[in-house]
Amino acid sequence: MATLTRDGALKAIMECKEVIDAWEQWRPTEDEKHLYGNMWVKPLGDESVQAFSVLTDRFFTTDIAVDAHELAMAVDRFREELRRWLQDRAAVGDGRGMPASIDPRGSSEMWRAYREILHLTTARRKLPPPSAKIQKEQGANARSIAMRFGWWIGPDQPDVDRVMRELSAKPEDEEYDPSTWVHPREEQRHREIEEQWQARCRVIEQEKSVASAPRRSREACKESIEELANMRGMTVRQIALLKCLTEQQVQVELAHLGIYLDHSGVHQRRGGLPDETEEERLRQYDPHDECGEDIDARIVAMHEDHVKPRNIAKKLTHCLGKTVTAQKVGRVINDHKRRELFEDSEAPLEIESVA
Repeated sequence: MATLTRDGALKAIMECKEVIDAWEQWRPTEDEKHLYGNMWVKPLGDESVQAFSVLTDRFFTTDIAVDAHELAMAVDRFREELRRWLQDRAAVGDGRGMPASIDPRGSSEMWRAYREILHLTTARRKLPPPSAKIQKEQGANARSIAMRFGWWIGPDQPDVDRVMRELSAKPEDEEYDPSTWVHPREEQRHREIEEQWQARCRVIEQEKSVASAPRRSREACKESIEELANMRGMTVRQIALLKCLTEQQVQVELAHLGIYLDHSGVHQRRGGLPDETEEERLRQYDPHDECGEDIDARIVAMHEDHVKPRNIAKKLTHCLGKTVTAQKVGRVINDHKRRELFEDSEAPLEIESVA
């Protein structure tokens, strides 16, 4: 891949910004919004996430021009925040069908890092000041001229003698050259950026070497299949990976152990009979017998018993032998809340909307 120049870096950022600007102008319908913090909000769409990913991938290299190093490290900070938000969202859900605990619009840290990138694209190098003689003609004294040039001999001590030599020098002997002048503070900032850049390059090269290294053959874990099956949330696929077996081999062994698989994972029979009825399974895992076979009523009853939506879905899936999704649970609970609010207010429900 060719060296990423500053112009190339700016182009990549602007291409991403076009997609994000379009998302900011987008006005979703009520069905397209996600529930977050008792509000219906506009989620960050897949196109926006893809644009962010393309941008961060473009900068994941050490072959970048010097004048784009600061931009690249700003993109690095954004990449980390984007990764953290995506992981958090994947872990708890995004609000499709049930309330989200992670903001579907992206985290505040992520957007702060994104705005920092945009700020750097518009930052301009400070123009060099006029020569000492011109500043003197404009009424400036030697102290202020020295401060403007960044000429110091100590804390709070502008180098006045240096300015006086500059004022008395012939044009060809003047020390100040506006074409090469850089303020000392800016020079220090450049040195800090380069130190950070060298550390950044070492990290990226290490990440790439780890990613490209041939994987060692894995050893089977020491726990038995039965011990793994009794671990909470374990599935046949996970057991197969841990024991270095095929899923079919695991299923055969589980059958010998009297352990069965349903849609949510592997479970011990817990003494239940193979021919036990659906009503008996419901009674064992969900005590709301008064609801009969009305799954929606059972969801509402378990919700009012303060059972978490995710656990409601797992319990009903377990005892029914068919999938009850978390999305369905979320919809039933939300409909129940709307009905309650309607009955309390005796007025049409208005859901707060935040674009």
